[in-house]
Amino acid sequence: MVASMRRTVITFASMCIGLALGGMPVFAQDPSGEPSSSDVDRTAGQVVRIVSVETLDDRTRDLTIESPSVGTVQVRQLLPEGFEDASEATYPVLYLLHGGGGGYTDWTKETDVEGITASSGLLVAMPAAASTNLGTWLPEGGPDGQGGPPNWEAFHLVELPQLLERNWRAGEDRVVVGLSLGGYGAMMYAARHPGLFEAVAS
Repeated sequence: MVASMRRTVITFASMCIGLALGGMPVFAQDPSGEPSSSDVDRTAGQVVRIVSVETLDDRTRDLTIESPSVGTVQVRQLLPEGFEDASEATYPVLYLLHGGGGGYTDWTKETDVEGITASSGLLVAMPAAASTNLGTWLPEGGPDGQGGPPNWEAFHLVELPQLLERNWRAGEDRVVVGLSLGGYGAMMYAARHPGLFEAVAS
């Protein structure tokens, strides 16, 4: 039942971004080059950095990131088909947020997200997120929403997109989808930041 629901949500998100963007990569005027570990300035004196990239198969990469907002964090991503051969393309991004008690590998372990998105032309990002505390999803961050780390909104909406744009040719067109607690996060992000996402699903 849960796997079926997740498949439906992924299919819905893929359809939304496909309709909005034509499902095709957008060719950039200024190619960003090959993926590499790199620093990205978020605010003065703070940097977010990819510290390792593990290749699991042709499309799947696990990133370990050092973030000023949440500390050391993992992100699983699926590259679009033909990514290695299209060095001047940028791609729309599908963000998948896991549920409470879950982790960044949930979508690939419990769904066929690889198969569903294989010919979609999407870069799929599946970041880790808070699995229990709603306060850390608030703009101010902190365990009680009163400020400070962890701040998942800052990581998901500022730091991670910057890294993906700089190192993995992510474009500015995005869809966010979440399950359970991740669904809460997806809907709140979209509500607080109108226009940031082409579509949202929970």
